[in-house]
Amino acid sequence: MRRAVLASSFAVASVASGDLMSIDVPTLVVEIVLFLVLVAVLRALVFKPLLQVLEARDRAIDGARSEAEVRVREADARADEYEARLKEVRAKAAAERDGLRAEGRAEETRILEGAKAQTIRAVEEGKAGVRRQAAVLRSELDAQIPALAGSIATRALGRDPSRPS
Repeated sequence: MRRAVLASSFAVASVASGDLMSIDVPTLVVEIVLFLVLVAVLRALVFKPLLQVLEARDRAIDGARSEAEVRVREADARADEYEARLKEVRAKAAAERDGLRAEGRAEETRILEGAKAQTIRAVEEGKAGVRRQAAVLRSELDAQIPALAGSIATRALGRDPSRPS
């Protein structure tokens, strides 16, 4: 502090003497020494700790960034794995669904063929039954023909054709 007061008193003295451009070497040396001491003190007390804090922050940021990149890569790998498994499961489901559809179609065809065969058998049995009934009715009608012919003739002639007139 004393030095600063001395330096300022020298500056005031030189201004008072009218010597504005003259350089006072001892004052200049004192100012340079004070500047260098100030730089050394600031470097030790401010700049070094500040630089250490900034470097530590940069290292922490870089570490967090690299850790985040690793986690992003891991997440991408998990997502890719999930997508691959999902694709595989979808393919299996599609194959199973197609298999079940094919089985369903085969079962449907089998049932329809069975029903068709049953229907054909029933129709054939029905036709055979109708033929049998027709044959029975024909034989009954054939047995009744003489009696019916006589009845028709009696009605048409108004008399019994089997009796002589």
